[in-house]
Amino acid sequence: MELKAYLDLFRHYWKSIVIAVILGAGAGAGASYLVTPVYGATAAIFLTVESGGSAGELQQGSLFARNQVASYAMLAQKPIVLDPVIKSLGLSMDSQELATLVSASAPNDTAIIDLEVTSTDPNAAANIANAVADQLTIAVAELSPAGVNSTDAVKATVVERARVPESWKSPKVVQNILLGFLLGLLIGFSQALLRNRLDTRVVVPQDVPVVGKSGVISVINLDQDTQRHPVVFQTNPHSARAEAYRRLRTNLQFLKFTGHGRSMVVTSTVPGEGKTTTVLNLATAFADAGESVLVIDADLRRPSVHRLFDLDDSPGLTAVIIGKASLTEAVRAVGNGNLHVLPGGQIPPNPSELLGSQSMRDILAEAVDRYDMVILDSPPLLPVTDAAVIARLVGGALMIVGSSCVSRHQLETAMNSLRAVDANLLGSVINKLPEKVNGYGRASYRYNYRSYVTASKDSVLTMDNSVKREGHRAEPISPVQVLSGD
Repeated sequence: MELKAYLDLFRHYWKSIVIAVILGAGAGAGASYLVTPVYGATAAIFLTVESGGSAGELQQGSLFARNQVASYAMLAQKPIVLDPVIKSLGLSMDSQELATLVSASAPNDTAIIDLEVTSTDPNAAANIANAVADQLTIAVAELSPAGVNSTDAVKATVVERARVPESWKSPKVVQNILLGFLLGLLIGFSQALLRNRLDTRVVVPQDVPVVGKSGVISVINLDQDTQRHPVVFQTNPHSARAEAYRRLRTNLQFLKFTGHGRSMVVTSTVPGEGKTTTVLNLATAFADAGESVLVIDADLRRPSVHRLFDLDDSPGLTAVIIGKASLTEAVRAVGNGNLHVLPGGQIPPNPSELLGSQSMRDILAEAVDRYDMVILDSPPLLPVTDAAVIARLVGGALMIVGSSCVSRHQLETAMNSLRAVDANLLGSVINKLPEKVNGYGRASYRYNYRSYVTASKDSVLTMDNSVKREGHRAEPISPVQVLSGD
């Protein structure tokens, strides 16, 4: 991974990474203060060899001392040295236990033995170190071969006595905190990478699979005001979100529709991705450009277009399909007259059958003849088959993809359902994209299919061909002023 990828990863998962770092550093500090401090006291012994006065003899003696210093250093951990120390100090341990507290080393090319004794008591550490040093000089004398005039050939002298240490040797607090910090950082990034690898949600346009020649044709940024004011042209026609819908309108004008005319179904993978809001604003953008537009609420399981436009829902599409109202009677004009709405109407028990009927084909054919653009709102693709059924009857399908709302596998499944019916997929629109989102941006999501697969059983509707173009005339509705001039 490049540095930028790690920075992007940190920017999104920084909370969990920082928590891991704090816990790691805290664990290092806590462990340091929970461990009993250990003190170390050091002493030094210098070895000399008796030799003659000539330069050659002096050199040979010095070489002999350097060669033997490692052997004499090993005596510091042997009973010959430690047993007398235990006895003299009255220690409650044997030589093997004491040996674990004593260490001796001989720096290269020197005749010096460095002794170190560790203990949880600083005074005991110094006393034992001095006692070992003194006893080691005695042991060296006892084991040394006789020299000239029956003196010891090798002599050990304590050149540095141990002092009571003022600070402990371990734990090393700073080192432990730094180690905990680095370990926490490693764990933090590891869990962030794992979460990102396991998180397959579609967040940015690069996550959307390309089906045929269709890809992402527009991006709509997240707007917290959408819930209160879904039709942005009604409240803020000059906002960035309004401009995004105009850009989407422009892009669609350059796309090729199939033989069913300029008609398209707008759908999504799961509920909550913003397809209905997109339908309303896109239709308004087309109408604002002077085109005659018809919005058909083909979501006969959860019709909502009439509520967002503050219209009566009856008669609606259901009534027109079964022949209880004509298209002219059911359509309402909205705003400046370019925008028209056909609400869903009564919820039928068999939406898929109605939407795939010959009557629905006739309605769409009539609508395409009368309007410049026909846009249908439909249920999402995964819960039910309604959108796939409609997609066969219109000139194109537009997929709305809510950022962080679906996984790539779900989106591919939904697109494959359109491909299975030879639908003309115009492209995808990334909706609700946070403005500062990056390649690793993720957010929680949930969805519920139940409301889409439960049909109303209050009534059973049947086709009545004899009244296919007749029915109850709609009550006059006051137009809702939706459009505003730029």
